[in-house]
Amino acid sequence: MQIPLTLVSARAPMEMEDTINKLDLNSIHVAFNGGLIYEVNNGKKNILYKKYLQFSVARELALVLREQFPKLSISVYDEENWNTDIIDDGILYKQNITKKDFNIVNFKEYFNNYHEVFKLMLITFDDNEMEKINNFLAKYSDKNISVLRSGKNHLEITHSLAMKSTGIKFIQYLKNITKKDCVAFGDGHNDIPMFECTEYRVVMDNALADIKKYANFVTKSNDKDGVVYAIKKYVKYL
Repeated sequence: MQIPLTLVSARAPMEMEDTINKLDLNSIHVAFNGGLIYEVNNGKKNILYKKYLQFSVARELALVLREQFPKLSISVYDEENWNTDIIDDGILYKQNITKKDFNIVNFKEYFNNYHEVFKLMLITFDDNEMEKINNFLAKYSDKNISVLRSGKNHLEITHSLAMKSTGIKFIQYLKNITKKDCVAFGDGHNDIPMFECTEYRVVMDNALADIKKYANFVTKSNDKDGVVYAIKKYVKYL
């Protein structure tokens, strides 16, 4: 029996493309933490759902964050492009992971034209700065934004309705499947809403302790093929 596999990620579609093609995943996938749901069939992408940031809010956040935190790594994602204004350690760190190219833009000029901005990604390796950024973003709680920490160094800003749970529920409705039919794999705080939509939750060993408390099973870490290990060990028995 072939088990349907959906990627549910904070990443952009361009960052998911290689995995989808390599595994030949002709199915529905979720990008930008639920901000974009799309179906892939024979390499072609069909958009099913969008929920992007309000343009004026995305613009204000990018410009004010750059002013308030000059050394902060800031990325602005529209559907097809990864945009940044400075090449810094955060950008190079991210590129080393994704192997994708980015555009160097002037944020003021970029936002002179309308874009559907799905995500702002902030990277800092300074714990004190991370706390200051979180406190700063709390002032925007009435702007329909969601701020989620992904790992130790990343903050991801999406629309408040862009959640991984949105993607899971969309697929469950479309495919007429229930919570009991689903297994979720995750390792970050942005995976918690997804876990709440599935009966079975597998957490990677590299996850923080407060994420592991959601697990039915804890599998091996990402760099030890934990997903494959869990599918072989657990999924066939569920």
